[in-house]
Amino acid sequence: MSNILFKSLFVVSILSLVQCKKETTKGNCALVLCTMEFRMLTVTIKDKAGNFYKADKVETYTPTGKMIFSQSSPSFLPDSSYVVIDDNNMKDLTKNVHTTLDFKIYKAGAVVKIVKYVVTADCCHISKVSGDTEIIVE
Repeated sequence: MSNILFKSLFVVSILSLVQCKKETTKGNCALVLCTMEFRMLTVTIKDKAGNFYKADKVETYTPTGKMIFSQSSPSFLPDSSYVVIDDNNMKDLTKNVHTTLDFKIYKAGAVVKIVKYVVTADCCHISKVSGDTEIIVE
């Protein structure tokens, strides 16, 4: 009996690993098994002297101008780390397509910097394609 259980668990484990591979087409995600990890793209904002910069707010926009993320304080204190996008925003991205996002940094009611990020999403998670992990605001 335990031999059958072991073989069944082995087969399920192998199938789970195969299912976690990223798709290379715009296929159906219904049969894909995802990991329980939660991914987010974070950035650190500093001033030109290298000190942590506290923005009044940051916002992330899609190419169509839709705001998909907004944050008014750093995610991780004491540094100035902010989230650009996370797995909750997968619905805002086209699967397996590179999307350019505008990350806007605000201070005193004005945009002080806009940084572009290219991201993508598979059936399970978002991923950064390009963009700085540290932003310098002058």
